Amino acid sequence: MLKEKINENSINSINNDDSREDENQSYEDENIKVSMNGLKINKYYFPIFKEKIIPIHKIKDIKIIELNRASGKYTFFGFSWKLNYFHLDRRRPLKNEAIIIDEEDNIINIGITPDDVDKCFKVLKYLMKHMKNNKPFEPLFEDSEIQSLKNNKQKID
Repeated sequence: MLKEKINENSINSINNDDSREDENQSYEDENIKVSMNGLKINKYYFPIFKEKIIPIHKIKDIKIIELNRASGKYTFFGFSWKLNYFHLDRRRPLKNEAIIIDEEDNIINIGITPDDVDKCFKVLKYLMKHMKNNKPFEPLFEDSEIQSLKNNKQKID
């Protein structure tokens, strides 16, 4: 009986630790999705509004900026005065902060405006740190799109 109780408590503590790590490894809202597989920005390319996917290891640096006229607060999509490229977000004028991403092999910085800037920033920093240190760990979930691409590749081979 005591062994069962100890095992049950151990399992509960492990599950609680997993849920905390889960919070650090993913973020999703209407326009932005961050996971082990990368950063997905919906409605990025104009005029077709196709998404852009950036692998985490391709992100050199990120920073939070205050949104104002010059930094892109009233830009629904495209370039701001400071030459950051923003995805389509009709609610951007109502937001106060954005995340600027410096992507490897890209001279233009990317601006994103997630609903929860702080959480998205923390998740990106966490994933960048782990990818940079090459610490091996399993993704908590697979994106269905990436899984379907893997399946299609296997069919071709």
